Amino acid sequence: MHKYFKFITIGIEILIILLFVILRFVFNVYVIASSSMDPVLKVGDVIVSKKYNGNINNLHQGDLITYLGSVGSYNDKLITHEIVNIDVKNDCVYTKG
Repeated sequence: MHKYFKFITIGIEILIILLFVILRFVFNVYVIASSSMDPVLKVGDVIVSKKYNGNINNLHQGDLITYLGSVGSYNDKLITHEIVNIDVKNDCVYTKG
């Protein structure tokens, strides 16, 4: 019985490490802090966001994205909004909100 417990414990430790690596290098985890996406996302909701690979062609209208704001009171704040338009020619993404 002791061997099985040790085997299960090692398995759980490996799964935790794999989960940490996947979350660290493939995804980001965020908590919604405002009601700007209500009713889709509510304050306190937890979202998992795939990291952006730099290719605007992988984004689509209707996708939800999280980005670092750069204007006014949103400067250096994380924002999650829905994509409403993509201008591939000028490498611009427009969001609702």
